[in-house]
Amino acid sequence: MNFKKIAIASVAGGLVFWLLGGLIYGMLLTGFMEEHAAGTMTNMRGNDDMILWAMIIGNLLQAGLLAYIYDHWANISTFMGGAKAGALIGLLIAGSVGFIGYAVFSGSDVTWVITDMVVHAVMSAIAGGVIGLVLGKVS
Repeated sequence: MNFKKIAIASVAGGLVFWLLGGLIYGMLLTGFMEEHAAGTMTNMRGNDDMILWAMIIGNLLQAGLLAYIYDHWANISTFMGGAKAGALIGLLIAGSVGFIGYAVFSGSDVTWVITDMVVHAVMSAIAGGVIGLVLGKVS
């Protein structure tokens, strides 16, 4: 395991997750989120109240998980390999968290869970592709 490669790939992937999350959730799906996630996100912070350091850590941890899996277990070092694995891992993570939330929180909306799964799979595919590419380039 090469800690330097994983760290660099995690930062690159974390940046992609952050940018895509801001674009997709923060801009494109704002109205959809308000309509379909109202029951589970009644205390959701607005953009001005968001805690930036927590968002950064969350994105780095998510990218770090993919980078570790790719480098340590899967030997993924290409954009396409990273994108395929990222899509599946992202779909499974979002689905597990989303459906557990749907089961537990009153007012949850299954439309939101499924949409979040698809969006997270796309984001994870792109970030995973970048992570795979970086792992293949950094020595």
